[in-house]
Amino acid sequence: MSAPAGVGGSLVIHESVVAKSAAQAASELPEVWAAGRGPLGLRRVDRNTRPRVEATLSGGTAALEVRLALPYPVPVREVTESARRHLSDRVELLTGIPVRRVDLQIERMGSPGRLGSRDGTEGRRLA
Repeated sequence: MSAPAGVGGSLVIHESVVAKSAAQAASELPEVWAAGRGPLGLRRVDRNTRPRVEATLSGGTAALEVRLALPYPVPVREVTESARRHLSDRVELLTGIPVRRVDLQIERMGSPGRLGSRDGTEGRRLA
């Protein structure tokens, strides 16, 4: 059954939905990893979780703050520009909300061998 013509409504998307969409989009990039805190507050890199994202909605647009880790060596400028474009495009596609700003905080860099799991074995990537 279809809705009667002329019947409308509203759609409200919460900031947490935008943040989760952005975190998923960030995890799609092979150069982007989650930076977190391990035991005793020590910084670590986690391949099994998504990067942390905070989203702020204002005036029908979103601003994103993404905390991430990168493998070393990578061309940081190229990777971050690509990540900004990807996040902006994917969040708008997934939520319909244009992204006006993407702030990236690189909290850690490490060699690919050190970006594995706690026991030194390879971790898995989220798709």
